Amino acid sequence: MKIAESMKDTTRDIMASYNQRVKAVGGIVDDTRSTLNRFGRDRRKMSADQSKALAEFTGELSSTIAALLKKISQDHAAMGKEQKAELVKFVKEVQTSVGKMIQDFTTERGEMSDALKKELTKYVKGMAADVAGMIGEYRTDMNKAHAAWSSMAASLAHARKKGHATSIETGGDTSSVEEAVEKKSRKKKETEGAE
Repeated sequence: MKIAESMKDTTRDIMASYNQRVKAVGGIVDDTRSTLNRFGRDRRKMSADQSKALAEFTGELSSTIAALLKKISQDHAAMGKEQKAELVKFVKEVQTSVGKMIQDFTTERGEMSDALKKELTKYVKGMAADVAGMIGEYRTDMNKAHAAWSSMAASLAHARKKGHATSIETGGDTSSVEEAVEKKSRKKKETEGAE
């Protein structure tokens, strides 16, 4: 009977330990549920906090980006105005510079034109004076040639009437044609004889 008693004691011990295990597992289950519930609350709280923080961050980011875009737009507008002012100033300077260059060129061209006109007038007057002088000399020579020709023609006409030349101014004696031919023949003979 000792075995039966021992079995009863073992069974009682198993039952007691089972109850303790069930109690312990029940406690663990309760603790686990409690922990899971606490985790759920913490997670929901953290989610709400993060949503709130994300909304605040997004709002601040939107404000910052909007302010940055506004500043960029203002800077861009200011830079555009500045560049426009510089471009207008540059164009005015170029116009002034080109206008001054054209004015200087016009002035220099006018001065050069005046100088060339003076030179040309002086040259034309000099040329006209030279031509007038040459024409005067030519007329004088022509008058002298005409006078010499007229004198010769008159002398020849007179010589024809008489048969010899008497009044031709030849720079030497006047003689008839026969006398001149005879003098020439004599000179030729004298020259040949001297050789």
